[in-house]
Amino acid sequence: MPTISRFFGLRVVIYPSDHLPAHVHVIGDGGEAVFDLHCPAGPPELRETYGFSR
Repeated sequence: MPTISRFFGLRVVIYPSDHLPAHVHVIGDGGEAVFDLHCPAGPPELRETYGFSR
């Protein structure tokens, strides 16, 4: 899984050959969130989260 970016103790990753729609996983601090990218039509949107508090 290639890491695209690291910030505030979090990693932004893309899994090779992952399913559509285009999305990224944000992993760290005991949690994971998935953001759909909606490129180029609109901004990223939180799809699901596990282990992160709001």
